[in-house]
Amino acid sequence: MTTIARLGLIAYIIYIPIFVVLLIFAAKRYKGYSFSSFWISNLGDTRFESARLFNISLFLYGFFSIFFVYTISSILPNLLISKITTVLMYFSSFSTMLTSFIPFNKNTVAHHNYSNIIYYSMIGTLILLPYPLYLINDFPHAIFVLNVLMVFIVVLFIVSYLPIEKKLGRIPENLVDFRKEEKSFFIRNSAVWQWIFLSLSVCWNFVMAIATLRLT
Repeated sequence: MTTIARLGLIAYIIYIPIFVVLLIFAAKRYKGYSFSSFWISNLGDTRFESARLFNISLFLYGFFSIFFVYTISSILPNLLISKITTVLMYFSSFSTMLTSFIPFNKNTVAHHNYSNIIYYSMIGTLILLPYPLYLINDFPHAIFVLNVLMVFIVVLFIVSYLPIEKKLGRIPENLVDFRKEEKSFFIRNSAVWQWIFLSLSVCWNFVMAIATLRLT
């Protein structure tokens, strides 16, 4: 592993907790923001004060994650499943960066499509990555439990979101009005599932990045 890649990975590890703090600050700068009624993407809405902070922090998160993907790919066994997983992780990283350039309110469809690439790439990564990691003796296999939990939560989010889009016939800007009429606890809390998945994803990346650094 090159010195630049190692420094980039270290920067990513340091930045992850900073990213969490920046998300909290962004939510506070969005007047009336609710974690149960607003999507994560609402924080990047350029009509609100949270936009610049959120979009910059999201871009940096995606940018630094590239070093993580590059580094972990260098320690994975030379298998087809490893190569596929690496491609999926790169998709997630670059889509995260692109999403930050396309605010939710400017181009909802494009923003939604890149967000979907992130989610589906993560699902593929979480399912495929455990096997090549299992072949690495010194890698902490306990993290596989988090993989299972994350797959469950992201599927929960996607399945809860689809009925909303179907009922409204469009991608909803937020769930403020929808929650007043929707009786299903599962569906009306779609934004909550999304936030839970992001929280677990951040934890997963942090632990994985540290474990990767230890092996390089």
